[in-house]
Amino acid sequence: MPHQYLELAERYRKVIETAKDTFTRYHLEAMERSYRTLAESERALRKSRFMVDAWGKLGDSDKAK
Repeated sequence: MPHQYLELAERYRKVIETAKDTFTRYHLEAMERSYRTLAESERALRKSRFMVDAWGKLGDSDKAK
């Protein structure tokens, strides 16, 4: 899913280049940043979920001994 957010951010970045006024450019830039932030957050969440699962498995292996 992060790749979908990055694709949307890239679309906004391309549209920014054609924006004629600063008001539109400002809001398009905000949307681009928001989608990039969503992508980074999604990556961090997936990484943390992976780490929690890994730590859980390590804890389970200690109990088996």
